Amino acid sequence: MQKNINAQFIILDFKKENDFKPYFIPLLDYFNKHKDIFIILYNNELPINIFDEMLSIYSQYLLDELICHYHIKDSKIKIANYFTILIASNILTAIKWWHLESPQTSKEEMLQIITITITKGILPSLHSQFI
Repeated sequence: MQKNINAQFIILDFKKENDFKPYFIPLLDYFNKHKDIFIILYNNELPINIFDEMLSIYSQYLLDELICHYHIKDSKIKIANYFTILIASNILTAIKWWHLESPQTSKEEMLQIITITITKGILPSLHSQFI
């Protein structure tokens, strides 16, 4: 999964929705390719929670990008961490929903759902904190 994460979308201008799609396509392709494995992992009790592990990895990539780009200091790390967990959770939950609840939804529809949620909802709030 890590090879398919490009966290740089977190610093893009959220008003340019089409600019975001290339950042999400590799991740959607990866999860779609391994869908059967992930469905098994989601539905079975394991010694680790695979969703939480993916969330931790993804949110850390996003946090590192925010810190690097906005030069976030200690006083704002907590709020930056909140937003990165929110963003990563939103994307991963959408993919999990796709696999488990709505497998008939196309990759293109998922791409649109994720892009709109990020650009119209979460990123405007995040940018208001750091710009």
